[in-house]
Amino acid sequence: LDATSTVHIPNLETKGVNRLKYVGIDYHKELATVCIMGTTGNVKDIFEVPATPAGMDEMLMHVGKGRFNIIGEAFSMSIDLHNYLIGLGADSMLVKPQDPKLITKSSKKTDPNDAVNIARYLMLHDKGQLILNPSFILKDGLLRSRCVCRLREDMAI
Repeated sequence: LDATSTVHIPNLETKGVNRLKYVGIDYHKELATVCIMGTTGNVKDIFEVPATPAGMDEMLMHVGKGRFNIIGEAFSMSIDLHNYLIGLGADSMLVKPQDPKLITKSSKKTDPNDAVNIARYLMLHDKGQLILNPSFILKDGLLRSRCVCRLREDMAI
């Protein structure tokens, strides 16, 4: 997480912010730890789901109806799941884990604590108290175009 630029999150500009849920996900290869937090910072739930599209479906069912925003750290294991959530219409963002001190402040570094902290950073961002730096994630067509370009470069060498 880096505090060098602002993030535009359109879903936060509409009415009903009091019912907004913040969802922090600590992604790993096999499991994702999820924290659902309310607008006042109260932790509503912490749970684990498989780090698969089916696990993301399970997470969305658990979050339930209403407005929510999702945030996770950007790394290789999270990008496909993030793109899957975006494809379902979820308001998901990945942020650069450039300052691990934000997540590892606590001496009790655990996946549930990390998920809570990630959700809290999204809430603080929404309230203007923290600026998050989003990761640029290529989607579908652009990703395929990049792969084709890289393949052509490899073949030309």
